[in-house]
Formats: sequence, C-alpha cells, structure tokens
Amino acid sequence: MLFFFIRQKKILKKIRYSKDYVISDNLFKDIFECINSNQNKVIILDMRNIVFYNPRMFGDLEPYIDKIVFVNVGNVGSVKQRLVEDLEGLEWEGESIGFGTGLKVFMMSSNICELINSYRKDKIIEIIFDLVENENKPILLESSGLYGNYYVNIKKMFLNVDNFYFIMFCLAEMVYPYIISKRINAFVSSSKNGAIIANILGGLLDVKRSAFDRGRTEIFYGAL
Repeated sequence: MLFFFIRQKKILKKIRYSKDYVISDNLFKDIFECINSNQNKVIILDMRNIVFYNPRMFGDLEPYIDKIVFVNVGNVGSVKQRLVEDLEGLEWEGESIGFGTGLKVFMMSSNICELINSYRKDKIIEIIFDLVENENKPILLESSGLYGNYYVNIKKMFLNVDNFYFIMFCLAEMVYPYIISKRINAFVSSSKNGAIIANILGGLLDVKRSAFDRGRTEIFYGAL
C-alpha cells in the first residue's frame, strides 16, 4: 500500500483504491530508485494485495537481494513463483516472507510483521500529534461552529501532501472491507473538514457522499 500511495500522489489523473494491485513498470522504477538510494538500509517490501507483475521484473534487484525483505507474498497471480524465479537467492520463512541470505541475523533478531505495524502506527501518531493545537483560551472552530482551546487542526493535514495521502490511503484500507460487505454504502459529514475528507475518500472508494450544512440542508455528491 505504501508504494501505491507514493506513486498516486505524483499523478493528477483520477485514482481508485483497490485491494488488488498490479506493479506497473513505472511503479517498479520508483521501488528500484528507493532501494538504490538507500543501500545502507534494510528495505522491507510489503507485497500484500499484489496480484501481478511482469515476468523477470524483480530480477533487476538481484544485486540488492541482501538488503531486501519481502513480506505478505501471496500466490495470487503466481506472484510468489515469479519472485522465486527472479531472485533465486531468496530464502523463505514460512510461506510469505522472503529474504536474502545476508539477512539471516537480521531476520533472527527481528519480528518483521511487528516492525511494519509499528512503523504505520508510529507514523499515524506522529501525524496526529503534529495536528494538535493547544491555545491559551477557547477559540471559534470554523469547521464546526464550536469553541475549544485543545483540538485537532485537520486543516494542517491538508497542507502536507505526504501526510494527507498517507492518512487517506490508511483510511481507505480500513474502510474497504465494510464497503465490500455492503455495511457502508455512503459517507455522511456535518462539517467542512468532514465534507472534504468524505468527498476524497468517497472518490477513492467509489462511494456516494452526502453532507449537511449548519442549516441542515442536505447536499448530495454523486460517486466520481
């Protein structure tokens, strides 16, 4: 998901979130550049929801194999089989984690799944704490019409593109199962900030949106 969000924030065309994703040539170039420019670090590639990539694509990563860990590798679309063919030096821990032989010590001392979950959690907490405002006296919050001296300033998130996309795609990933199970079929908001988030999230997930202004007038936004 992380590389998907990195790629999408660079392009202006309409986008959709999907639980299934294909690694395109352009996305692989971004992955390769990231690995090549961070040769002193261990790179963890989360392959969750990857269902297809072109044959031999990952063969270009052979020189960096001892710096890469593949996690959540599935068998959908023969993704695992292609990785095995592209990178013959990979060793496997269980069915879904592949790594170079030079990373044996690292793998023995690390819980990869916990590292990934910890990074995401820490990143979200970091973003939220940056949005918290603590004023000396209550001020009027324009988006809700309420007064408060300790609040989360959502507008600040809109000003940081990287953080904004990260949060939007995390939200999309959390909400997606409810869309599929039809437990959610629309997003409803009652504030200006909420309307912006609902509109963008609805566009990503192809879900209709509705908002209510302070006069309780209903405004409907059809799915993009």
